[in-house]
Amino acid sequence: MAAINTVTLIGRVVRDVEVKTTNSGKSVASFALAVDGYGKDADASFIDCVAWNKAAELLAEYAPKGKQIGITGRLQTRIWEKDDIKRKATEVIIDQFQFLSDAKGSGNNAAPATERYAEDDAKAAGTTTNQAAKPVEDVDLGTPIDLSEIPF
Repeated sequence: MAAINTVTLIGRVVRDVEVKTTNSGKSVASFALAVDGYGKDADASFIDCVAWNKAAELLAEYAPKGKQIGITGRLQTRIWEKDDIKRKATEVIIDQFQFLSDAKGSGNNAAPATERYAEDDAKAAGTTTNQAAKPVEDVDLGTPIDLSEIPF
């Protein structure tokens, strides 16, 4: 069976996006995204996110603390050792993102700006792809289904 590793989240940037440059000149951004939990009293989850190259630069410039964004990516777990202590981090590697709105309460919705950088991510990771992934296009899903018509 094939494995699927896809994560889609909508949340708010917890702190300003931090961008660093690798030894090979690639930009890499890291930040946390606060995602609301389900239910009335659910706590938010704080998800570590990573973006590469042009996506990293755009997020650093246009996604300040409090900005609502939507992301699609994949989970990646890194394991390393520091000071003889084994460490582990699970992060979302961003493939697509969309700016949704400014900080809470401002009521200022930004124009959607979707970016996809799968090919850049593959190059940054040292892998190659035969064909860059393409963003999903809008699809007409037809008439909504009336739940009372479902027999179960």
